[in-house]
Amino acid sequence: MSKPDLKNGNVQFHVTGASGYSNKSFITKAGGANGVLRISIVDNQLYFWASPVFYFFGKLYDLIQKIPISNITEVTVENRSVSISFDSSHGTKEFVIRRMNKQVEFLETLDNLRHKKRAGL
Repeated sequence: MSKPDLKNGNVQFHVTGASGYSNKSFITKAGGANGVLRISIVDNQLYFWASPVFYFFGKLYDLIQKIPISNITEVTVENRSVSISFDSSHGTKEFVIRRMNKQVEFLETLDNLRHKKRAGL
C-alpha cells in the first residue's frame, strides 16, 4: 500500500500525530502507534499510515491500512476512542484510534461519506 496522494487527490480529511492500534491480535493491540499515526481520507478511501521512519513498524503492527469507505461496517465512539470495523480480504477487522486532533471533523466527514455511499450518491 502506498501513502495517499495528498497533492493531487481529493483530500477530504487529514491529520497527523494520532495514536491507535489494530485489533488483529494481542501483539498488534499492544504495539500500537503513539502520536506518530497519520489518518487521511482521500478519494473516498480511509488511510491509516505513518512516515517512512515508522513505516516498517506500522506494517509489523498492522497499522498501515487503506480502507474503501464502502467497506466500513461500523464506527463507534467510547470516551475519546473511535473504533472502526471494516471488511477486508481477510475478514472483518477493527482499528481503534485512541487519540487524535480534529476528532469531530473526522467523524462528521466519515459519516457524510458513508451516508452518501448508502444512498448511492
